[in-house]
Amino acid sequence: MILMCVNGLGIKAMARVKRISWGTVARWLESAARYAEWFNQWKLKGFVIHELQADEIRTFVGDKEQVVWVLTTLEVGSRLWVFVMVGRQYL
Repeated sequence: MILMCVNGLGIKAMARVKRISWGTVARWLESAARYAEWFNQWKLKGFVIHELQADEIRTFVGDKEQVVWVLTTLEVGSRLWVFVMVGRQYL
């Protein structure tokens, strides 16, 4: 699932490919994000960041009125995702 998400497949498309409910896909991705955050806090204390890259993606959920922002920050050399946030408002 994560690989499909990283390659740009939406939740509904992943659900069709896997033949499961889109709600199940959304819960699995949320669970993966929580685990990744826990893992980062546990394992990456003291990690040295050499070059930081930040990006944002504006996308839609359902109809075009439900805008969602995905904000990411990664360490370029290691491709380590330092920070990810998904939200409905861009600050």
